[in-house]
Amino acid sequence: MAANNRNQEQSERTREALIGAARTLFAAKGFGATGTAEIVALAGVTRGALYHHYKDKTALFLEVFERVEQDLTARLGAGVAGLDDPLEMLRISGEMFLDLCQETEVRQIAMIDAPSVVGWEAWREVDARYGLGLLRTLLNHAANRGLVEAEHVEHLAHLFLGAVSEAALVVAHHPKDSEVRARMGRSLAWMIDRLLSPRAG
Repeated sequence: MAANNRNQEQSERTREALIGAARTLFAAKGFGATGTAEIVALAGVTRGALYHHYKDKTALFLEVFERVEQDLTARLGAGVAGLDDPLEMLRISGEMFLDLCQETEVRQIAMIDAPSVVGWEAWREVDARYGLGLLRTLLNHAANRGLVEAEHVEHLAHLFLGAVSEAALVVAHHPKDSEVRARMGRSLAWMIDRLLSPRAG
C-alpha cells in the first residue's frame, strides 16, 4: 500500500511538472513553436513520462487550457466577491475578463491557440464549462433582484457567454490597441445595462 501511494504521488508530481512546463512554454512561444523535447527538459522528466500521461502534445495542451480556464474563472469570481449589486457584478466581471484576456498566458493559450489546437467545439465546451457557471450565478442573483425573469437565466447565460467570449477574442487579437479594448468595454457595459436595467422594461 505504501509503495502504491509513493508511486501515485510520484506520478502526480510528474504530471504537474509537465503541465507547469507546458503552460510556461505555450504562453511564451505558442503551441506550434513549442516542441515536446523542450517541455520534458523544462519539466525535468523523460519523453516516455510525457507519453505515459498524455497521448500527444495536443492532449497536454488541452489540460493546460483547462487549468488556465479554471484560474481565470477563480480570479473573476474573486473579483466580484463581496459585491451585492448584480449589474455592478456583471459590469466588473466583464471588464475584468477583457483585461485578463490581454495577459500573455490567457491571450496566447485560451484565445489564440485553443480554438485551432483543440477545435472550435472543444474550445467552446471548455469555455462554457467554466464561464457559464459564473454567469449563471450572477444572473440568478439578478433574477432574485427582479432584474430578469428566472425562466430566462439559462438562455441569457449562454447569450452573455457568447457575447463576452467574442468580445474577448476581438481584444485578444488586438493586444496593443487600447482603443479596441476601450470600445469593447463600453459596448459590453451598454449591453448589460440595456438588457438588465430596471428601466429597460
